[in-house]
Amino acid sequence: MKESILNNRDIKFRLLKPRFIKMLSLSILVILASCKVKKQLIISQTKKPDTIVVINNIISQIQLAQNQFDTFTGKAHAKLQMGNDNYDVTFNIKIKSNQKVWISITALAGIEAARILITPDSIWLINRLQGVYFKKTFSYLQTIAGNDINFKAISSVLIGNAIKELLNEKAAVATRGDTTLLTGSLNSIDYSFQANKKLMALQTVLTNLNKGQELQITNSGQFQVGDKSIPAQIDIRALTSTKKIQLGLHYLKADFNQQLEFPFTIPESYQEVQ
Repeated sequence: MKESILNNRDIKFRLLKPRFIKMLSLSILVILASCKVKKQLIISQTKKPDTIVVINNIISQIQLAQNQFDTFTGKAHAKLQMGNDNYDVTFNIKIKSNQKVWISITALAGIEAARILITPDSIWLINRLQGVYFKKTFSYLQTIAGNDINFKAISSVLIGNAIKELLNEKAAVATRGDTTLLTGSLNSIDYSFQANKKLMALQTVLTNLNKGQELQITNSGQFQVGDKSIPAQIDIRALTSTKKIQLGLHYLKADFNQQLEFPFTIPESYQEVQ
């Protein structure tokens, strides 16, 4: 019986071998880093004053429809695809608005494999299975994603909110049935943003043709959390000229504005790696 249990555990640990932990963690960071869009605008045309008023009104309504919160906690079944490799894990997510994002990654057996802490100025990762950790400044994401990162956008994407920079008066606005569509350009990035009839984010696409990069975020379903709601499913796809990463989050539970702790203690026996 003991041998059978150990064999089953070995099978589960194969999903969490060192290469997987590294690839998983970096893939998450690449996806989150791809959420960055700069504020400087490329103005393609001058809009009439009355048009700007209409656009500003629509944008204000979308902004008001987004979830405002102090803290968020959620548990999600995560499916990660990196090239031809597929993995199933569980994400436990905690967010302190504008301060930190905490993610614990567990395997099928409920064993924690890794823990990530992201703040506006630093990134920390603990690899439980190998007894190692690394810490980087926030600018580290530039080296793995090729651009800056907007910390606030991370929280927005994880709870299904709109990315703030896309809601600006320079966008072109159209309505199609129950959906509202915003399109435009931010520096070298072309974007499209769709909101549903409740003006919550439905789909966001960021494209940089010069670098061959595309980020697509699709929200579907509804998970009710008190008087708020988040998408039941968030699918994120990041494409570059050399890699394709897809992350699907299916929320199992969630809550807002609870008193939270963000434990992140590194055991003395753990070794720092680069």
